[in-house]
Amino acid sequence: MPIFISHQSGIELLRTNYVYQIIANTSKGAFRHPPLIPNQPPHLSEKRELWRTLHEILGNKPQLPIHVSITSNNGVYQTKGLQIHILNEKIPKTAFFEILPNLYLTKPEYIPIQMSRSCSILELALLLSELMGTYYLDQEEKLKSRESPLITRKKLERFLRKHSDVPGCAKVWSALALSCEKAASPMEVKLFIRATLPCSKGGYGLGEMRLNQEYKVKKLTSQTKAFAIRKPDLIFETPKASRDKQLWKAVTLEYNGQYHTTVEQQIADGIRHNELVSAGIKNYQVDKEIYYDFNCMQNLVECIRKDIGLPERKLSHDEQIRYRKRQQDLVKLLDSIDPARWGSNVKRENRR
Repeated sequence: MPIFISHQSGIELLRTNYVYQIIANTSKGAFRHPPLIPNQPPHLSEKRELWRTLHEILGNKPQLPIHVSITSNNGVYQTKGLQIHILNEKIPKTAFFEILPNLYLTKPEYIPIQMSRSCSILELALLLSELMGTYYLDQEEKLKSRESPLITRKKLERFLRKHSDVPGCAKVWSALALSCEKAASPMEVKLFIRATLPCSKGGYGLGEMRLNQEYKVKKLTSQTKAFAIRKPDLIFETPKASRDKQLWKAVTLEYNGQYHTTVEQQIADGIRHNELVSAGIKNYQVDKEIYYDFNCMQNLVECIRKDIGLPERKLSHDEQIRYRKRQQDLVKLLDSIDPARWGSNVKRENRR
């Protein structure tokens, strides 16, 4: 009998190199889809084999319970070690693909819809950004990189439009408006959300930006004329209408995590900074201490607004206090989200 891995267990598998290679090496429309969707949970022998199979793919024990989807009109089945989900009848078989004989996995574009019931909009935004990014967390919750995203925004939007009547789609659309593509770390996503959310939601309202966009710059360490490709974390481009009046054609914001604390990396970061500045791109850098310093972040944002030609924000004393409280609440909420246990934060956000 075929088994459908879904929800949190689906995310766990999507983070493995085994599944990534299946997706990366499968041409469009060539996925093997199930002939049918089972209407009962795995039997005891199948459950044991499933646990062994997942252990082999993950290289570690799978999180329990293992989430499995079935289709049935006879109520929800529950069995020890498994969390059984009843699929909506509007979900097509093509929302799943084969990873081993008789073992199917939720496709990346459907996972957010599955998680929409248990996740807050903000959690979904972080999950979507991971799926559309070039990073993931392994079994030990260590940050890893992948060559390309599991899914693009365009592909996800096509799926949502095609299945707009499926419960959860509207919530995923709301989360998609807060998410970003091409992020290389969770902190880049959090910085993006803080920078782009409107002030009324605890953000800084800096508007549209891109992540890890390629810039061709002069390579300053070369004795001959040579160029290098740099991909800053967050990029704010100066609006075309005001480029003639502004000194900088773009402003970048880099998050320097633990990786950037070594002497070798600090030297490389200094070279990178100078190359960007020489190309007319102003480069700001944020580390953990600055990220949590609300005065510093506010002043930094005002500098960015000035650099790209946005009008200065003039707030009354009461407005400053009110917005600062919202900024602090947003940071606390972002910090409380556990990417290893999606869905644990929904009640907190709903109380805001």
